[in-house]
Amino acid sequence: MLAVIGPNGAGKSSLFSAISGTAPVTAGRIEFEGRDLARVLPHERARAGIAHVPEGRQVFASLTVRENIEVGAQMQVDPVRRRRAVDQVYALFPILVERGGQLAGMLSGGQQQMLAIGRGLASDPRLLMLDEPSMGLAPAVVETIFECIAAVRAARPLTVLLAEQRAAEAIEASDDGLVLQSGRIALQGSRDLLMADPQVRRLYLGI
Repeated sequence: MLAVIGPNGAGKSSLFSAISGTAPVTAGRIEFEGRDLARVLPHERARAGIAHVPEGRQVFASLTVRENIEVGAQMQVDPVRRRRAVDQVYALFPILVERGGQLAGMLSGGQQQMLAIGRGLASDPRLLMLDEPSMGLAPAVVETIFECIAAVRAARPLTVLLAEQRAAEAIEASDDGLVLQSGRIALQGSRDLLMADPQVRRLYLGI
């Protein structure tokens, strides 16, 4: 799990969009499991194992909770893996079972975030990108979301990229991290290195 922190406009969301294929890449190279993604369309990247949970949740409000999960599951072509992934989603987020027939737009903000994460996981990804999962949520709900992220990591082997304004929680939850400033990596290293860095402590941790 890699935390990506930085001020607004640093390029966190742009980085994730470039990886998922929803934003153009004008320089550099993106490889996933040894494969150059330059000519891979966004839906093909999703089928290849990349799941992007965008900023602002962006659930399909007019579809039910169950239908949202099914949309994510369609990215996995293997029916056995698809069924297993969906079962794991419901095991991780029991509230989605209870709300299965409810329109996603009627859920609370925290429940919508769980649904957005669950929709991403339903494709059985090997890379899960979470863009500002705490945005707009009450502190108690944020704590629940980070507990959910920890549960996801414990339940399956996958790489997680986490972009977060709440830098302390993001770094603490991750193995490694990097700091973006104006689209460039200003600092990267282990969780302990970032937590000890004077600039990170002053600018992002409030210490």
